[in-house]
Amino acid sequence: MTNPYAPPATSLADTQEGQVWREGDTLVISAGAQLPECCVKCASPEVTETREVAYRYVPRWSYALLVISTPIFLIVYLLMRKKAKLALPLCEEHAAQSKKLRMLGLALIFGGLGGGSIVFFGGLAIEAASLIGGGSILGGIALVVGMVLWNRGSKLLRVERITKLVTRLKGAHADYLDALPSSP
Repeated sequence: MTNPYAPPATSLADTQEGQVWREGDTLVISAGAQLPECCVKCASPEVTETREVAYRYVPRWSYALLVISTPIFLIVYLLMRKKAKLALPLCEEHAAQSKKLRMLGLALIFGGLGGGSIVFFGGLAIEAASLIGGGSILGGIALVVGMVLWNRGSKLLRVERITKLVTRLKGAHADYLDALPSSP
C-alpha cells in the first residue's frame, strides 16, 4: 500500500507538454496531451466517439465554507477553481451508457421541476397543505437525483486534482492504465 501523503515520485517541473502516464490508479495528463485511442472506461480499441469534457476542480476543504457563508464560498470558489478540457475516447457501449444517464438526468430534472410545480400550485389552488409539502419534497428529490445522474453521465472520470501543469483523474479502466507508462 502506498502512502497517500508521500510527495509525488516525479517532479512536476520536469513534466513535458503532451505526456500521459499513470500513478497507481490515477490517470495523469500533462497540458496539451492527447489520450491514447482506446476507450477510457473499458480499454476497447474500437473508439466510436471522442467526447469533449470540461472538468473543474476546487479543493475539497472549500466546500466546508458553505456551512459558514455562501458568499465567502463563492469568492473562494471563483479564486481557486482550476479548469481542464479533455477529449475522452469512448467505445459505443460507454458512449451510449453516458448518453442514457444524461437523458435520464435531464428527464428527472425537468420532471422534478415541472411535476413539483404543478403539484405545489395545484395544492395551493385547492388549499391542500399535505399536497403542497409532498409535491415539493418529491420534486426536490427528483431534481437532486437528476442532477447527480446528469453529472455522472457527463463527467465519466472523477477529478482528483488540476494544476497548471497536469490533470489527475480517477475512474479509468485498469487495462487502460496498464497500457500507460508509470511516469514521464
